[in-house]
Amino acid sequence: MRQFDVIVVGKGNAALCAALSAGERGARVAMLEAASMDESGGNSRFAGGVMRFAYDSVADLRLLTEITDEEAKSTDWESNTKDQFYDDLYHVTSYRTDPDLSEALITKSLEAMVWLRSQGARFVPNYRHQSAIVAGTRKFFGRIPLLASGGGTGPGAILLQLPGRRRAGLRRGVRHDRRDRGRRCRARGVNAHVLKRDVVRRDR
Repeated sequence: MRQFDVIVVGKGNAALCAALSAGERGARVAMLEAASMDESGGNSRFAGGVMRFAYDSVADLRLLTEITDEEAKSTDWESNTKDQFYDDLYHVTSYRTDPDLSEALITKSLEAMVWLRSQGARFVPNYRHQSAIVAGTRKFFGRIPLLASGGGTGPGAILLQLPGRRRAGLRRGVRHDRRDRGRRCRARGVNAHVLKRDVVRRDR
């Protein structure tokens, strides 16, 4: 019988990050997912590849993607400071949000993005959807200037990734097979046994 140290239920962005983080620390990780491979990714599938995080200036963005000196100087990158992030969160929730979770989400968001990049996630400037030329200068709006490369199925695709490279967040050294009623994913220290849909449903 297989034994695991950590069981992660679901296979969205947060779940995949949790599995990778546990694997980095030497844990044996199992992921349980009811959806098929093509449908997995959680609600983050629908976010179009964008992720909101706190940043003060283009200097923070350069921790996450390659931005040339010319791009840095000629573009209005906006900012999404922690205070701005708090204001937006309180606005959309009418202040009905857990203060401890809110603080963790906002104050650790840039650190989390840097970690995702270290795992192989690739971010690019969101020129197409979140910027426009205004008075001769490219200006970002909405305070979400980056997106996951390949974007369409959402940030969860950072770790599963898109058509053609669907599993790219676990992409280094990934191996999939269907032995033992499931699929095994092996990447960067994560040895995750992902049970197929019928197995998960029978065990609920």
